[in-house]
Amino acid sequence: MAQNYRMSGESITTALSSAVVSGQLVAIGKMVGVASNDAAENQPNVYLVGGVFELPKKASDTVNVGDLLYLDSDGKSVTVTSGTQLVGVAWAASASEAATALCRINFGADDAAA
Repeated sequence: MAQNYRMSGESITTALSSAVVSGQLVAIGKMVGVASNDAAENQPNVYLVGGVFELPKKASDTVNVGDLLYLDSDGKSVTVTSGTQLVGVAWAASASEAATALCRINFGADDAAA
């Protein structure tokens, strides 16, 4: 293994200024994470920053495999409408009636810049 290897990078431990619940999508700077545990404000917690998660989505959105997903204006769900922080890429299709979408978080940023 490389001498400068430190970790897999699939999670980060940090404290946020708001309380969170396990499974909650949060913005952490220019990336997003999913809280692994409940945590009070300013309490260190582990946030998963890689992988595929079932996340709440904007009710009116139809999601197709490979769509870029962004943080909705509510700060708690994903949307196909660009203009906010990139969350990741849709891992499966999701009808407009569905409450959730599968998303590979922190993935697809190169496409968003194009």
